[in-house]
Amino acid sequence: MMLTSMERKAIKVRFEPNPSQAAKLAQAAGSKRFIYNWALNRWQKYYQQHHKTIPLQQLSAELTQLKHQPETAWLKNVDSQLQQQALADLRSSFLNFFTKRAKYPKFKSKGRSREPFRIPQRVTIKGRRLYIPKVGHVRLKITRSSA
Repeated sequence: MMLTSMERKAIKVRFEPNPSQAAKLAQAAGSKRFIYNWALNRWQKYYQQHHKTIPLQQLSAELTQLKHQPETAWLKNVDSQLQQQALADLRSSFLNFFTKRAKYPKFKSKGRSREPFRIPQRVTIKGRRLYIPKVGHVRLKITRSSA
């Protein structure tokens, strides 16, 4: 009997956004940080008042209301899935804290050199272009293929 191994290949790609797309990606990263910090602040205040954690559904509803306020209306320019992922990231941070796998969640500073974010739906690749909601089609460059 002969065993075969699965072959895996990885392809590294690099974004090549135009200046407008780069600004939108930076705004997306900034909004993720803003929402995470806003939600952490909200979580702490809710706990002080009620001595229990705020339900994720309530945070999500408050986020929707936050987008309708004049000073935070700019949040409408960023994909809603990215915003929901910021809330999910905070929830994961607290779950890791409560199971003693991590320290208490901290506020995110603006000075980080790289702000990652996730958009779990509606992102597509066609050829050498990546479609990101509210950003557009971003050109990709394949930099390396490895076996």
